[in-house]
Amino acid sequence: YQIRGYDLANMSIIEGETGWILVDPLTARETASKAFLFAREHLGEKPVRAILFTHSHIDHFGGVQGILQHLSDEEKTNLRIIAPEGFEEEATSENIIAGPAMTRRAMFMYGKRLDRDERGHVGTGLGKGPAFGTFGFAPATDLISETGTELEVDGVPMIFQIVSGSEAPAEFTFYLPEQKAFCGAELVSRNMHNIYTLRGAKVRDARLWSSFIDEAKTLFADADIYFGSHHWPLWGQENI
Repeated sequence: YQIRGYDLANMSIIEGETGWILVDPLTARETASKAFLFAREHLGEKPVRAILFTHSHIDHFGGVQGILQHLSDEEKTNLRIIAPEGFEEEATSENIIAGPAMTRRAMFMYGKRLDRDERGHVGTGLGKGPAFGTFGFAPATDLISETGTELEVDGVPMIFQIVSGSEAPAEFTFYLPEQKAFCGAELVSRNMHNIYTLRGAKVRDARLWSSFIDEAKTLFADADIYFGSHHWPLWGQENI
């Protein structure tokens, strides 16, 4: 399942054997909380067994406290948080060390001060717009460092691809072989992505990035479903 339109990014929800696995819990506590409660209303209440941070940009982890506030102590104790190696260092580098300057630039880049009405605001291309609320963090319990790493998360097999240095300095994609579903994070999106973003993130290595796309096409060639951290999914191998 996937929630779109609550934030700049999507939050994906995978049903495990005993509970939910959440992917990219949005930017801020407020949007993540609303999205999670909306999902529970329609999908049912199950324990959250794991959260995946696909990469080190704040719109994919900053809302994690909005999820944790709804979990029991037992859920929190047994919760797995899975992230790419280098995640904490890169999240700190971008959002704390460079945070004040990048926040100011992002306000212009995303039109934060434009009115929200039928004439005064447009989407960002990646989504409706980033949330400016309460940003949070949670440390990872599992760090993925190598392409080909396989994990079983609440009974769901996953195969990971490390794509750090492409769209984000620390990033992975993953594949669900039983469902033939590929989560591309932001390795590929339904637009031509920035090599250098106006808010001032690290310049992306276009040659390395393209090599990871070629690698994914080979590793996950039998995918029938594509879902990512932004935009709508794709169905069918030819489309993917």
